[in-house]
Amino acid sequence: MKLEYFIKKRKVNNLKTGKVEEKYIAALLQKSAITNETICKEVEVSCTLSAAETALAMDEISDVILSYLSKGCPVQLGKLGWLHPRLDAQAQDTAEKVDLKTVSRVKCSFQSSKELVKALNRAPLQKVRYIPKSMR
Repeated sequence: MKLEYFIKKRKVNNLKTGKVEEKYIAALLQKSAITNETICKEVEVSCTLSAAETALAMDEISDVILSYLSKGCPVQLGKLGWLHPRLDAQAQDTAEKVDLKTVSRVKCSFQSSKELVKALNRAPLQKVRYIPKSMR
């Protein structure tokens, strides 16, 4: 299967002239999300686990990952990469001014592995002629 892209028009500020210019860029066509159910059915075909057993294992793995992330631990996801808990916070002039009020949110970031990046770079690209409705 190929990664499909289309040409997208963008407005870009030209810092030299101060004018807004129209430019074009390749944008990846977003496909429908794959559900846990679909993944479980595919795992059932390729190994000895049933779809129900795979779903149960995925639920348990998710619970363990959430537990470790909520304790501040980065979590390695095998060949996929890492999840890291993070904070968004406002910078302060002095250390004394930093407190919970300066934290705007807690979030999680994903750092892809070298294997994942290599796999995506090896995936063939194909230009599509249509533009998704959400991008028009």
